[in-house]
Amino acid sequence: MKRVPRKKVDGRLPIEKRFVQPILQPYRVYVGIFPNMTLRPVLQRLLNSVNQVSEEFERRVVPMSELDLLARPGENQWTIAEIIEHLNLVHSVTVPRFFSALEVAPAVGGERSLEMKYRVKDKIFIRAMSPGFPLKLPVPPVFEPTVTGAPKGIVLPKFRGLQAELVRVIKESDAKQLAKLTILTPANERIHFSYMAYLEGTVMHEQYHWSQIVKRIG
Repeated sequence: MKRVPRKKVDGRLPIEKRFVQPILQPYRVYVGIFPNMTLRPVLQRLLNSVNQVSEEFERRVVPMSELDLLARPGENQWTIAEIIEHLNLVHSVTVPRFFSALEVAPAVGGERSLEMKYRVKDKIFIRAMSPGFPLKLPVPPVFEPTVTGAPKGIVLPKFRGLQAELVRVIKESDAKQLAKLTILTPANERIHFSYMAYLEGTVMHEQYHWSQIVKRIG
């Protein structure tokens, strides 16, 4: 059946041209600039970040010797193996929480085309987790790394697997409504953040520690 274009009513454009198209336009523009993007812009950005770390991990860390992975640059400083194990500990706790939250989240619907908005505490959390934050935050005891034995046989494979799970979290998030979804922090069960803020904070936290590894490797 041939579609008949809608005409102006009382001199006005049809409702989809007045309201729907302007809402969708930013998303369409983003897709036009980045044709390989299939997720919402914020999720695609996080996915790109995780994929970048995974690629550099395989290229720069995996070939390292056990001795280099366990070399301590100074007193009270983590080795590269300990940095990676710290990320393992964080992701081992947070990834299951993300999946649990997604299980009860409704399908995305029209939210997919809307920009995510963060509350003030969400923005502070993301900033505190990101590279370049001026203050060094204390590490909760549950996330203090301890590496015993050969990291190439335990720590590195575990990181590779958790990265794959984090990628799955990001991709599956795209099919859900996320604006009102919240998540409790593993470090303090009395504090909760928006789902997207905690997901972005998790990825930025990974970037923060990855920048330490890159600086260490040189």
